[in-house]
Amino acid sequence: MKLTIPKAITACGVLGGGGAIAPTLMSAATQSEEKESSSTVRVGPQLASQEGLESAQLKIVKCADQSNLSGAVVDYGDSSSKDICWTVESSGEEMNEEDKYTNLFLKTWGSRNGNWSTAQSDWKSLCMQGEDKWVFASVGEGKEYLGLCSSSVSSSDQVWISIEGKDSSKLSIQHCKGDCWKREETGSPRQLKEKSGNWKNFQFRTQNILESAS
Repeated sequence: MKLTIPKAITACGVLGGGGAIAPTLMSAATQSEEKESSSTVRVGPQLASQEGLESAQLKIVKCADQSNLSGAVVDYGDSSSKDICWTVESSGEEMNEEDKYTNLFLKTWGSRNGNWSTAQSDWKSLCMQGEDKWVFASVGEGKEYLGLCSSSVSSSDQVWISIEGKDSSKLSIQHCKGDCWKREETGSPRQLKEKSGNWKNFQFRTQNILESAS
């Protein structure tokens, strides 16, 4: 399935196709052309408005003690859980974008099958900000990617998430920062694929009242 890409972006040589989603970094020479295309990026209020009442009752934070996780693991979007903490499995890196992840989870917890890219303003499939512009040119089987779209994020620190299983009973969300992609050396067009080992799973756990208040 191909996404509809503005003409200014397709002229830059978008990578993609097959069973993977590939981000394309746009050169500085094309930035003036892309300013006109920035109007194509909209933040839709529909998903957020649908979740207004539920989000008011839902609490999601980063798990405070990563080495002592006592709450029960829950599936993403579990309607019976209202006090949740999140963590990234087997990751010792500092999560500087904590508030960005938390906001995304709050906006999508009750509507996991919705369009995550329009649920909030930070995570996008197309980014026109900063020096390195990118777009996901195609979508794979049951998996999609979003990147943190910010003018302050450099390409070496770019943060990505993958979402898999929206239409299944269990949603899988992964995170990667920086060195996330490898280029296929054969085939046309050439594709970017995930670097194995650099993508880490998010895990969601319940919190009890005492843990939440501490």
